[in-house]
Amino acid sequence: MDTKDQETAIAYQNKDIVSKLFGDRMKGKPLSLFGLGTDLKVVDVKPTNLPIVQARELRMDNLFELEDGSVAILDYESEYKKSNFTKYGRYIMDVADRYLKEGKEPDIHMMVLYTADIERAETSFSRTACSIQTEASYLVKAPSEEWLKDVKAGIASQSITDEMMMHLVLLPLTYKGEERKQEAIKECVHLARRIPDKGQETFVLAGILTFTDKVINEKTRQYIKELPV
Repeated sequence: MDTKDQETAIAYQNKDIVSKLFGDRMKGKPLSLFGLGTDLKVVDVKPTNLPIVQARELRMDNLFELEDGSVAILDYESEYKKSNFTKYGRYIMDVADRYLKEGKEPDIHMMVLYTADIERAETSFSRTACSIQTEASYLVKAPSEEWLKDVKAGIASQSITDEMMMHLVLLPLTYKGEERKQEAIKECVHLARRIPDKGQETFVLAGILTFTDKVINEKTRQYIKELPV
């Protein structure tokens, strides 16, 4: 088994390695691929675990350094809760603290990607002592079937673009309801396995498993783990 095959095998098994594989392959790619309102490109990926003493570990989904020197925290949500703002506040303060200890003060973006289950959400939370502002993107209006058609055509012609790969990663989140999401996860994994380029295949598989982590059920997870490499 060569290195790329090993990466693909690992991508089914280990959440931390999956997330790192996806993040590393985001370098050089713009955040607009997520539907976020910026063309800034990722130049580096940072660890996402927070060293906060709590009963459970708090971990953001992605932490990217961008080409303009700013930092983007990216989380995705399948439901809207006002209490999420306290989580985002912890993310922001921890990231700010990390950089202050290094003598740096980059601007920080708090970006949130919402699945198709959420049509609109509040983007700000203000108190006299602080104000938290998020930059939101919604998948509810994503043209799912058009994305799927384009991906299949790209795989058939062996001409997969970055945009097609990201659409394949996000497709399961563009559908409402658990059952349809589980079906889409399986379909997208099977499509990813057909991508000729092993590096692109690993990027897409890692992305699918990273971005469906909050919605995938155990039956689907087990189904994916049992697929032959």
